[in-house]
Amino acid sequence: MDCKDAKRAIPHFFADELEGKQLKEFVWHLNKCQDCMEETTIQYLATEGILRLEEGKTFELDRELQEKLESAMRRERFRKRFRYTLVAIEILSLFIIVCVFIYVFL
Repeated sequence: MDCKDAKRAIPHFFADELEGKQLKEFVWHLNKCQDCMEETTIQYLATEGILRLEEGKTFELDRELQEKLESAMRRERFRKRFRYTLVAIEILSLFIIVCVFIYVFL
């Protein structure tokens, strides 16, 4: 992902619309590119900060943004493990079916 793609993805990240490879590449890019991380921080301040100020709430936006990035990666790792687990279960199921077939018909 280049800077142009990352900057276009920022609103989608805030809306939790990035998944899979796109999310992973976005977070990886932010970790490597200070300019895009600053742009993400500015946009987060502009959207969340204004809402919080209007509501009179206190906030630590830098920490919250970092937590949002970490949470997104944890969700993605969970999804990936879940997919691998499903594939393993399917393979095991096929193996059991083949074994039962062999036992019954041979």
